Amino acid sequence: MNGSIPRRPEGFSNAARFFQWLWDRTVRDLQLFAGPGIRISKTTRGTVIESTAESGESGTTVDQYILKDATAGDYFVCRSLSVSFDTTDPEDPIIVRTIGAADIYIAKPFHLRQSSFDRDVLNEETPGNIGTTDEITYDISVESWDDPTFSTATKKLSFEYKSATFRIATDETEVDPDDWTTQNQTIIPRFVPAVLAEPEDGPVTTDTITPTIIYAVKCSGLGITRPGEDDSTIDVTLLALSDGWAWAKTSS
Repeated sequence: MNGSIPRRPEGFSNAARFFQWLWDRTVRDLQLFAGPGIRISKTTRGTVIESTAESGESGTTVDQYILKDATAGDYFVCRSLSVSFDTTDPEDPIIVRTIGAADIYIAKPFHLRQSSFDRDVLNEETPGNIGTTDEITYDISVESWDDPTFSTATKKLSFEYKSATFRIATDETEVDPDDWTTQNQTIIPRFVPAVLAEPEDGPVTTDTITPTIIYAVKCSGLGITRPGEDDSTIDVTLLALSDGWAWAKTSS
């Protein structure tokens, strides 16, 4: 706020007390407080609000990456990617893709992660229950409409993963296992990893025509780790934004 603030009224009359209360409320509401990534500077010309976060540290910054490997259950292995245009010849601009030299680990969107749905993980303490009515299943609510009746039912699902992108879903809603049904599922759109070439004295390139691009943001507390050195694990702090991926029925 520019300019000076009038002094707080003095006195003990009803009018003085009212204006003191009004002064307190007004000044308090006008105060600025520094927070994470924010610095407040007061000068003779007013108050300046500055960001102290370094480039790329904001949780709302979306960066793009090129997919290298999607076979891990809970995360992608990627490389940083920037795209620009070489306009040396204005009549024939060239697209320049700059690919990073270091692997970057990015958590998959929740419904694409294997550990959250894998029946082997859910029943780790009692693996003998898999395939029986005592199995721990992933339960979802399903809504239906049969005019004039609207109803909600709970479906009990079990997922057997053959890979991070192919699974067999079993509907175990019925009490009798003979009435259970199965469905082969895969993720669409399918992931297309980049086939990278890393020459010793040249830029990293890829022979893949249209590799999958991953958009991600920083996100802590995901509970996902990736292997480090000497049998250690490292937290994954980037989260991929959903790009329309979904599990879909496949015939094989």
